[in-house]
Amino acid sequence: MNCGPFDYLRPDVRFENTNDPRSSYCFANKGTYKFTESGPGTTVWVDKISTGKNWVNYHDANGTTVAYRRHYIISFPARPPHVDWIEIL
Repeated sequence: MNCGPFDYLRPDVRFENTNDPRSSYCFANKGTYKFTESGPGTTVWVDKISTGKNWVNYHDANGTTVAYRRHYIISFPARPPHVDWIEIL
C-alpha cells in the first residue's frame, strides 16, 4: 500500500482471528482512530509505527499512553504492543 508522502502517520498492525498477516493504515490531520471498533478482530497488535510529520499518542490495552515525536519510526519485532487507539495531536 502506498501512503503517499512520508508526512502521514502509518501504523502497521495485525488483527487477531484473521488470516490477514498485516494491515497498513495512513492518517493525516488531527484526530483519533479506534482500532478495536474499526477492525475485523478484537485484538490489534502493532508491528511498526511511522509518525511522519505528526505528534502521536499511542494508547495500549493496558491503559498506557505513549507519546511519539514527529519523524519517528519504531518497530516491535519480538513483542508487539496491543493497541486500542491512536491519536494525532
